[in-house]
Amino acid sequence: MKHLMLILLIIPTFLFGQEWEKTFGSGKANSVEQTIDGGYIAIGNEPYYSDNVYMLKTDSYGDTLWTKHHSINSSEKFCSGHQTADGGYIITGSTRPTDDYRTDVFLLKTDSNGDTLWSKEYGGTLDETGYSVQQTMDGGYIVTGGTSSYFSVDKVYLVKTDSNGETMWTKTYGDNYSNVGRSVWQTDDGGYFITGTTYVEYSAIGWVYMIRTDSLGNVLWTNTYDDVDEDFGYSGQQTADGGYIVTGVTEKIYNNAFDILLLKLTDNGIIDWVRTYGEENNSETSNCVQQTTDGGYIIAGTKHTTNSANQVFLIKTDSNGNTLWTRTYGGEKSDYGLYVQQTSDEGYIISGIYQDNSDIRKIYLIKTDENGIITFTTEIPAENPNKKLIKIVDLSGREIFSPVLNTPYIEIYEDGTIQKKMKIE
Repeated sequence: MKHLMLILLIIPTFLFGQEWEKTFGSGKANSVEQTIDGGYIAIGNEPYYSDNVYMLKTDSYGDTLWTKHHSINSSEKFCSGHQTADGGYIITGSTRPTDDYRTDVFLLKTDSNGDTLWSKEYGGTLDETGYSVQQTMDGGYIVTGGTSSYFSVDKVYLVKTDSNGETMWTKTYGDNYSNVGRSVWQTDDGGYFITGTTYVEYSAIGWVYMIRTDSLGNVLWTNTYDDVDEDFGYSGQQTADGGYIVTGVTEKIYNNAFDILLLKLTDNGIIDWVRTYGEENNSETSNCVQQTTDGGYIIAGTKHTTNSANQVFLIKTDSNGNTLWTRTYGGEKSDYGLYVQQTSDEGYIISGIYQDNSDIRKIYLIKTDENGIITFTTEIPAENPNKKLIKIVDLSGREIFSPVLNTPYIEIYEDGTIQKKMKIE
């Protein structure tokens, strides 16, 4: 009697690359970063037009592990945050106290599962807005934003708290008509670097505004960048050489559109060089910059096209701000890039907004390789015809010497490969 050999499983496959792009719910993610478990945390608002804090935790492939909604006073906006040293998360934004028309800055601390440990509010009789938070060397937190009213000059707002969110001190900065802080970074000496915008009194002329303070928030130096009527600062950090990198936008002189702006400062706040990026017929804006491991920079923003089909825009530069490559991502509608971080595999994770064909705005996460490319490759090693069989086992792992008909068994070879087989009549 003849027997047929059925090979059920040939050698295993190997996967290279963990690049992907995904959309979630209806909302926006103002920040995203890789977490200590290799996955990602995105923080923003969901649904898009809601006023709730939204947390989205994924694994390394972008598959959802959990989501959380938080409501402090039922009206929370501009929400962003980071993972903290204990594996939990710190989130800031603006909240409107019950039955009040003003806003306060809030801090929300969660555990590693996104469940609330505590929340605090900061402010008084004015409108306070929170945009950026960072955990500090002492385990506390630093928050920046703005404070304003109809009857006073708007100021950059800086709040330092302890690890439980209790206020240690607050500071305000700015002498012009309107001032706001959009990002804050603790420096190597324990001080702070703030990036934002200042407006000339009673005018629409805006300048990039940069403030360097000591550990108590006392000003060490300030600087502004003003090329044309409209320049805005959105993101900044200290660089490996002790200087600073800042991104924002600058108005094009000829058509009132914008180019992406990149400023490099020395450790004393002197502007070392300036770069702009953009196409003549489009408007490009940026929201985030980070220094990369090769000493260059990665910028996330938006390419605004004439047909309103905006795209997420990613720019990689060398250490002097020269463009190495650019990438765009998105569909046929309006998509926006809000945040970028380099990941442990030298790739990038990007967050933003994706607008689908039904005009629903969704949280948009993009994971790329080190060149900004989304790839997924499967490689199956070539079969070795001369490999040597060393053992046959049943499905429980017990060695056998004569396979039984119609019963699966496994052949193990010296090169580490296996074949699952079954002899059938």
